[in-house]
Amino acid sequence: MSVLVAASVQIGSAFSQRPDEALYHCVSAALRDAGLRKPDVDLSVVASRDLYDACSMSNGQTLPAAAGWLTGSVTRLETDISAAIVLADAVLSAGDAEIAVVSGVHLPQAYSAARSFDEQVSNLAAEPIYERAVGLSATSLLAMHAARLVTNGTTTQHELAAIAARELGIDIEAVLSSAPVAWPLTDLMLPAETTGAVALVLATPERAQAMGMGRARIVAHGMAASGALADGEWLEVPHAATERAARDAYRRAGIIEPASEIDVAELTAASPAMHEPLRRALQLTDLADDRIGGSGGVRRSFGGVVNGALRLLGAIESLERDGGRRAVVHSTDTLTGPLGATTTVTVLERI
Repeated sequence: MSVLVAASVQIGSAFSQRPDEALYHCVSAALRDAGLRKPDVDLSVVASRDLYDACSMSNGQTLPAAAGWLTGSVTRLETDISAAIVLADAVLSAGDAEIAVVSGVHLPQAYSAARSFDEQVSNLAAEPIYERAVGLSATSLLAMHAARLVTNGTTTQHELAAIAARELGIDIEAVLSSAPVAWPLTDLMLPAETTGAVALVLATPERAQAMGMGRARIVAHGMAASGALADGEWLEVPHAATERAARDAYRRAGIIEPASEIDVAELTAASPAMHEPLRRALQLTDLADDRIGGSGGVRRSFGGVVNGALRLLGAIESLERDGGRRAVVHSTDTLTGPLGATTTVTVLERI
């Protein structure tokens, strides 16, 4: 297990910086807060997507910006930053490094048309060559799942709006009257797109103790991937990957009764129709509503590939604010919605 000793976040609606510039400033701030310099970094793992930033091809800009220049071990992943955290934690736990920087940047260079650009990128990524249907994207897949639940009587559009309204702190009618996207989903039911960068500094427990720092300890992870288009899991049981990941994380953390052993939780429910299924998959149905999504969830702020770090930091802040001990963080790569997504479940303990 590793310890989070410092973090830096730059999140907003838009930035004039290039992705590598935003990443550099964020990583620099995190290292400064930890009292570290670049030579102290043993491992740097970056999460970003060339499809979005359009200027980091061949890793030539993002890796040096993330303290990766001449670092002994450096890599970049094109997925949710949670996978980068798992990789860094594994290296630290194996004793192959003492200090790791995990960072991510989501700064689309076509931000002026964010929703349509996301849909184009999502369509390009959805089962290319063999199964990519016209119009297939994260939003259309999420809408088909929500529509199935509405038409079979499991829920109603009003109930979906109520979930979104509770997370946003607004009236249900405001959600229902927002721009329709794909029935039964409206604009305010979907994640609120934000841009920016996040950097986390992780250390082995021994190094963190020597530094006299530490906000939270990573106890265990679980990871699982959902299936392809043809198997139908994305429509019938899109929470199945979360269920598998949670089972592994709880087993490794020694958790038997999650609802009584977990104090707070952060979910990545890409649509309100995913909220209750994800709670069941995480075995948190009996956990009080006010202990879930204290950061406001993805309908308040969704940072693309840096979402996993935002949810993790939100969970830590909830623990620090309310005096809780243990949290579970759920994050998933939403590029293609519930189709072929990698889901990560992480158990944390406040120090």
